[in-house]
Amino acid sequence: ADSFCQGTSDVATSTGSISDHVRASSSSPYRPYSSCSWLLAPAGGLGSCRIVFEFTLADLAAGDDYVAVYDGANTAAPLLRRYPESSNDNLGRLQPLLSSDCQLFVRFVTKLYTGRVGFVATFSGLSLGIVSASPNVASTSADDTTVVTVAGSFYEVPDGSSALVCVFERDRGETASSVADKLSNQRAHCEVPAWERAGADTVEVVQLYLQFGSVQSPTPLAFTLVLDSTVTSLSPASAHIGAEVAVSGEHFAESSLLACAFGLVTVAATWVSETLVTCVAPTPSRFTSDASPSFALAVSNNGVYFPSSAADFRYAVYCGGSTAAAPTAFETSAATISDHSDDGVYMPSSLCFFSLSANSR
Repeated sequence: ADSFCQGTSDVATSTGSISDHVRASSSSPYRPYSSCSWLLAPAGGLGSCRIVFEFTLADLAAGDDYVAVYDGANTAAPLLRRYPESSNDNLGRLQPLLSSDCQLFVRFVTKLYTGRVGFVATFSGLSLGIVSASPNVASTSADDTTVVTVAGSFYEVPDGSSALVCVFERDRGETASSVADKLSNQRAHCEVPAWERAGADTVEVVQLYLQFGSVQSPTPLAFTLVLDSTVTSLSPASAHIGAEVAVSGEHFAESSLLACAFGLVTVAATWVSETLVTCVAPTPSRFTSDASPSFALAVSNNGVYFPSSAADFRYAVYCGGSTAAAPTAFETSAATISDHSDDGVYMPSSLCFFSLSANSR
């Protein structure tokens, strides 16, 4: 048998559906002289949420019969949609509705019997809060200026507000925070704060959450804080492009973001231990007339912030420094010349000149 709606129902689930009646058959009509209401209020995240509301069935007689959706807790809230608006209204003209906060009020009213089948609608609450952070590894050094992009839902945060804060919390309850800059309703930026963390290991996982006024996001993210890496030595300290270089030092974090910087060129690093990583010497970012150019090699635990600690890496000897007017001269009865002295690829943008003359002695 059909089961019909009655009175007002409070719905607190985050997803679900509502209908004027549970149908024994798909063609069973709605009841005349009905008056039913639903208050949709799924649990919010960062103080509130937004609700997506969509009709999947809508068959009502135009006139006194209608279903109305209000953007709030009752009929005093702004009207988002009344169906049908006219005799030409139909399901194909009904677009999904989106609340401005975590409440929608739905009212269903009928008068005379019409034989129409009524309505069914689905809803889903979009929780507010954070879902990801990039990068999710950073140092709390005073020199570190890593900016974290936080993804989530920030519809209720006014543009330009200084009340949105990123909070980093250790297991022991200590916290540090920084003001977040809202970029859009789905993105915000915040700097990792400088923080003296007593007794911190090389890697420490903390909780990251957002604070907006007196409300905080319900589900924190795991965020990794690291000590600044230091570089003490390289092996080899001089090699060709494409050579693997072992970097020794301290506080290297086992992170997918671990990177080496050869001057201005950044490459991925392979973690071996907290005191050893390896990386492959890249093609330099600029050509230099120095036949054996050197660059500072530093290691970053998040691929963004590179501490000042570094060691000089020198590329193997390449031809260079000569000109057409003053070429590199060879005066011998037999010799081998090459653009560089070691294995690997040649230096990009090379321009080398050689002068060969046979030694008659």
